Amino acid sequence: MNLSLPVMNEMMNYDFDGSLGKITQQVSKALGKKLEVKFAQHTILINAAQWSIISMLYKKVRVIQKDIGIYLGMDKVMIKRVIDQLENKEIVTRESSKHDKRFNHIQLTQTGRELYLKLMPYALETLNEACIGIDETEMDRCIDILHQVYANIKR
Repeated sequence: MNLSLPVMNEMMNYDFDGSLGKITQQVSKALGKKLEVKFAQHTILINAAQWSIISMLYKKVRVIQKDIGIYLGMDKVMIKRVIDQLENKEIVTRESSKHDKRFNHIQLTQTGRELYLKLMPYALETLNEACIGIDETEMDRCIDILHQVYANIKR
């Protein structure tokens, strides 16, 4: 199956309503909002950006602050603000690099690791609700395609 899109020319009009950018942004924001609502229903005040960092650190253990921002697509100001919030809640610790003071290493505290385990079922529930009516093969294909789109953009 050829998934290539037609080359844009003067005769074609850009359709924002049907665009990949619009739908991926809508899905991302809607998932984040739904997740925040689900957390709040369980009296957990963690937002989607904070959850992204917690999830990343649970898997990667200890990461340079700048790399978190790059990986999650957050600018320096946003990543600093979110990490400050998590640090104030004692969910993460920030430590200056011994080799280069410009870099901060971020890692989950024990409280952060426990919080991840508490929140993960709600995150999975949210994803499952979002994927109702979509079989696993279709979802795997969708994710593969989005990875390819991302790789194409990063070239």
